[in-house]
Amino acid sequence: MLKKYRYIIYTGSFDENIGGIIVLHSLCDRLNSQGEKAFIWPCCYDLNGGREFKTFYKFNTPLIDQKVNLEEYIVIYPEIINGNPLVAPNVVRWFLNRPGELTGNIDYGDNELYFYHTVQFNDETINPNQSNRLYVQYFRSDIYEQTNFGKRTGSCYILRKGKQRGIYLNLHRSDSVLLDGLSHKECADIFNRVKYCISYDLYTAYSRYAVVCGCISIVIPSPSLSKLQWRPDETYRYGIAYGFDDIKYACNTRDKVIENLNVHNEERVKKDIASFINKTQSFFVKTYKTFEELSLESSSVIDESIYNKIKFDNYKIVVFGASKSMSHTLSQLSYYNITVDFVVDNDEEKIGTTINGYLVMSPYDIFFEYSENHHYIVFIASMFFKEISRSIIHYSGIDSIYRIHFDHSITKIYDVTNSYENKELV
Repeated sequence: MLKKYRYIIYTGSFDENIGGIIVLHSLCDRLNSQGEKAFIWPCCYDLNGGREFKTFYKFNTPLIDQKVNLEEYIVIYPEIINGNPLVAPNVVRWFLNRPGELTGNIDYGDNELYFYHTVQFNDETINPNQSNRLYVQYFRSDIYEQTNFGKRTGSCYILRKGKQRGIYLNLHRSDSVLLDGLSHKECADIFNRVKYCISYDLYTAYSRYAVVCGCISIVIPSPSLSKLQWRPDETYRYGIAYGFDDIKYACNTRDKVIENLNVHNEERVKKDIASFINKTQSFFVKTYKTFEELSLESSSVIDESIYNKIKFDNYKIVVFGASKSMSHTLSQLSYYNITVDFVVDNDEEKIGTTINGYLVMSPYDIFFEYSENHHYIVFIASMFFKEISRSIIHYSGIDSIYRIHFDHSITKIYDVTNSYENKELV
């Protein structure tokens, strides 16, 4: 009889507005509904530090006792997690986006098993096995439905990951409503009011939600992707125009969207879950990470040289970005008993407010006013780390700039000792 492994899904706190988080929690629920034993391991959270880790009341997603023997578990990391934070011997990587697309780097280990969510997210150089699909969905049918069958006016638009595409984000009308940051209920109300929904994000469930609510849903194309390359499986293209000249196709296939969501997708999910269980249980009986491999993957997020520089060289520590990423950066620094001296942000609405117990200040006030008396190490808590770095490296007091990723890895963006003359980013 084969050894029976349990499952750990390594993920962040549940957030109804983040698709990757939703499907990771949903995977845990689905595995438990199939009789497996699956648990959530909270990523980037210190549960003893008073921060609440959220789960979804409709999902069976118990939190793991972190003292368990990991040899008895298969750990599932999303593709954004580099390295092996749990030093787990049995690792699955689940590609919820193209590997490296969101992090800029890929650092996976040996003897791992790879699955992709949908085919456009697979990287065949890493995972040549096209049959390793793991499609999981959770459609909010309790919120998204068409209630307006009459007149519609205006439009809404979605940025989300589209902000990272490097394209002009001005193809919507000036009076178009931005959906980013709104609740599902607010989005559903807007979808039932406007005629068009324009998405700069190539892959977001909101484009399909718009269709279900009666909108004409349009995705701004990528110059490097044909329609077939964008969505190889036509069932994912139903009801959505790939560019403004594709609206006729979207209207003609709109009725297929609801049928596909309610019937075909559910059948696909069940089939993929069953295949996933079978493949993972069989694979790790024969394949696992050796002690030597685990030793190489167990590096700390902050190495000794960075730590000594921060703790013993009398630098002031600055976190740049009063955003959602700020909590993660603060928790990582707190883990190493590194005290943050200042929090800064460019947003005038945030400057002067108190967030997470820190007074948010302007970068000018810190780096210019006090630069003669202090030297700074900056940790950027924002996806716009390159732009922020370029905007502050001219200040003379900045020694180095780092970014802590959600996978616990750390990237050095700038060091004053490297090309000090022209202040170029490393």
